[in-house]
Amino acid sequence: ASVLFISGRLSFFLGKRESMGICFVGKRRFRDFIRSYLPPQRPGPLVCVESGRVLGTHQGVSLYTHGQRARVGGLGGRWYVAEKCLETDTLFMCEGAAHPALLTHTLEVGEAAWISGSPPGQLDSRASPSALACSARVRHRAPAIPCSVAATEPPPPPQYTARFATPVNIAVGQTVALYDGCRCLGGAQVIARGPSLHEQGKEAGAAAAVRGAASVGPGAPGCLQ
Repeated sequence: ASVLFISGRLSFFLGKRESMGICFVGKRRFRDFIRSYLPPQRPGPLVCVESGRVLGTHQGVSLYTHGQRARVGGLGGRWYVAEKCLETDTLFMCEGAAHPALLTHTLEVGEAAWISGSPPGQLDSRASPSALACSARVRHRAPAIPCSVAATEPPPPPQYTARFATPVNIAVGQTVALYDGCRCLGGAQVIARGPSLHEQGKEAGAAAAVRGAASVGPGAPGCLQ
């Protein structure tokens, strides 16, 4: 009888619609809520990361985060924030959730919170540190991704570089959880992103152009002057 009573009470909650919002924000637009905790925001341009074309105007860079989908008036498709420039109040945008400008193989993370109270032996600064082979989760319920973690000079506080076998999409300020198999080792906050796949592609293209121009020789048709 008690089991039936408990299950009956639970069914009331299970039948309620699940909330994906933040409870303390209440029935407010999140943008309006966060504005009250930010300095005055200045509008700035939305710029296509590929073409450099101005796509529109935003109402403040601090209202957006890397990887966030943002509506661009008058344009179809799904546009995302690839990069923020605080100095010029510019948001660089890319089209598509899998765009190379959103992805990187490398992250810099700050001082980690280790569940055991100290870093794994490979990262112990008192010994000769080496890279730790582990896996990392960058999204809730997302699969863990193989990576290597190495201490970054100079400490203190100890900081780490995480290199991923598969490129990841994560913003500065978010947290990376590190695992050894199913065992969670700890976590650390992202303090910087490495170059995106888009940036690496541009650098590779520029280097190839320089090599091609050098192979043609000075003064030949089509070479760089």
